Amino acid sequence: MTTEHTLHKFGPLGVSVWDGPFGIFKWHWQNVFVIELTERCLRGRRKWRFLSFPRPRGGVPFEVAYASMVSVQLVPHPSPLSLMKVLSIAYRDAQGLRLLSIATYTASAERAFGILQRFVPAKGA
Repeated sequence: MTTEHTLHKFGPLGVSVWDGPFGIFKWHWQNVFVIELTERCLRGRRKWRFLSFPRPRGGVPFEVAYASMVSVQLVPHPSPLSLMKVLSIAYRDAQGLRLLSIATYTASAERAFGILQRFVPAKGA
């Protein structure tokens, strides 16, 4: 058994997670997930201490293996005043092609994108 090392970790404060394309006026989890990038996957773990407003369903911890990722994009936040960027991750699972969006502060998003580029074909920057 090998030990998995964390390459980058951020959140929960300043992290918003969506199941699908990014949008300001969509239900999302804000300040709930700690995001970890390891040598083999991206993982979201719940940390309820900073719970802002939960949607009725979801909020389940997630893990997306790099091998299942189709593309990763780093896109600007639509608010011109925001200090955030959005990681848009397309991946395949048993249900087909899915999209995960993670908004966080620019420095964390850029560092995470740099790590993901090593493992996944990238589009956009």
